[in-house]
Amino acid sequence: MFERLELFYIDNKPAYAYLPWDFAVRNNITTAYPGPRNIKWKKEVIFNEPLEYLSEGTRKKILKARKHADNELLYSFEFSQNINQNEFTEWLELYNKNIEKKELGIPKIDMKWFEKTKETNKFGSIFIKNSERKIIAGAIIGIDRFREEISCDYRAHEYIKIKDSSLSALLEMCIDEFALEMKAKTIVRGTDENLYGIRLGLGLMEFKEYYGFKAYPMDYNNTYYKRALIFFNKFNKVVTFGYDQDGNLTKNIIEETQITPFNSLLEYR
Repeated sequence: MFERLELFYIDNKPAYAYLPWDFAVRNNITTAYPGPRNIKWKKEVIFNEPLEYLSEGTRKKILKARKHADNELLYSFEFSQNINQNEFTEWLELYNKNIEKKELGIPKIDMKWFEKTKETNKFGSIFIKNSERKIIAGAIIGIDRFREEISCDYRAHEYIKIKDSSLSALLEMCIDEFALEMKAKTIVRGTDENLYGIRLGLGLMEFKEYYGFKAYPMDYNNTYYKRALIFFNKFNKVVTFGYDQDGNLTKNIIEETQITPFNSLLEYR
């Protein structure tokens, strides 16, 4: 059984684990939370204008910030279906700086990645530059022409307030613009562990939902399988995605986790 158990530690102690759902059912583990091991975030491009899905007041603030960035701050917003090496190198410094600020940040892109992918014609870029032509925000955009989708797994930005909005919001606006220009049907926003509030912050989930992304069951190898999540410690206010009565993915806000005694795992078959 332990070969099928994915165990996670916090402070060198077992904190929680994933195991096959059929195993949890067979052993009557009533403290288990069913759901996929990982989720992928997607946004359908059913809008005609960037950020059309936001409230009118919020969208006005971002559009006002974009106008100010264009006309007063003299920012440039540059889209490309390729990646320039010099620009990528400069952007990578910003990306790594963003990662260093995260408690559990792990870089997922580097110069080796660039060397492997630069000739594939599968990645483009968005770069926002200030009046001195310095990159202050950007995203590396995956382009899947066959599936008519783009992905924006790699993004980075300076933390700059612009009017009543932010540079981060302008970058999200650019991603929507890129999708519309490419006539993409879907924007994909990475694969996360299906648990927020412990290793991944709740803010990450809320940010993706705010900008119109929805969660779908997915594993890292692009195959789906049903898992069970169990906790060995008490955690407050965590979120995982489970299933409703029709089998659809639904958000499960757990105010206080149920605990499965770690030693009891030895009794299961």
